[in-house]
Amino acid sequence: MNINKLKEAFATVTVDDISDVYQMWENKINQLQMKAVLNFEIGDKAYFIAKYNKRYKNQRIEGIITKINRKTISIKANLNSLVWKVSPDLVKK
Repeated sequence: MNINKLKEAFATVTVDDISDVYQMWENKINQLQMKAVLNFEIGDKAYFIAKYNKRYKNQRIEGIITKINRKTISIKANLNSLVWKVSPDLVKK
């Protein structure tokens, strides 16, 4: 879909339409996160790039996975022993 068609669609969108799109978006994110979690186990070495932390912005944080939840993976960093809760789709082995 090109951007002009998207702009036309948004010109006539209703609150109910936005709510439906938001629900579809949430469902897709949850599906992708649950799929990503299956690639990891407690004790795995993993890393991620810290994008939203001012002190560690754009740094590669490496560590060991200590806990796996449905929406987050906890990683104990090698650098400073901090435990980071990270979205599974941002974590790499």
